[in-house]
Amino acid sequence: KELQVVGTLKTKISQIRNLKKGETVGYGRVGKMKKDGKIGVIAIGYADGLKRNLSNGVGNVFVKNKRIPIIGNVCMDMTMLDLTDIDEVAVGDDVEIFGKNITVAEVAKQAGTITYEIMTSISMRVKRVFFME
Repeated sequence: KELQVVGTLKTKISQIRNLKKGETVGYGRVGKMKKDGKIGVIAIGYADGLKRNLSNGVGNVFVKNKRIPIIGNVCMDMTMLDLTDIDEVAVGDDVEIFGKNITVAEVAKQAGTITYEIMTSISMRVKRVFFME
C-alpha cells in the first residue's frame, strides 16, 4: 500500500492587486513584474514557518489547479504570488503550501532542507485542525 498525504498547510488569498510591467514587489523590492499582471497576497510568512529562501520564484504554491510562483521576498506575515496566468481567482480562494498537490518533500527540496524542518518550523500561531477516521 502506498503512503498517503496526511498533512496539509494552506491559507487564503487576502488581496489581489494589478501591477504593470517593471513594478516591484516585496521586501527589498526584489520581485519584478515581467509583464502587466496581478499579484495575490496570502496570509502566511516566515513568522508562520514559510521559509524565506522560497522567495522570488524558488518556491511555489498551488492555486486553482495550478502551480503558482512566489514573487518577491517572503515577508514576516504575508507572501505575494504571481497570479497573472490565472483567470478565475478571487480573494478568499484556498492556497495550498503543501498537501496533495505539492508534497512537503518538494517544499523541503526547494528550501534546501529536510521535511522534518519544514514540519517543525510551522509556528504555534498557525491554526491546527485535526481529523480522525
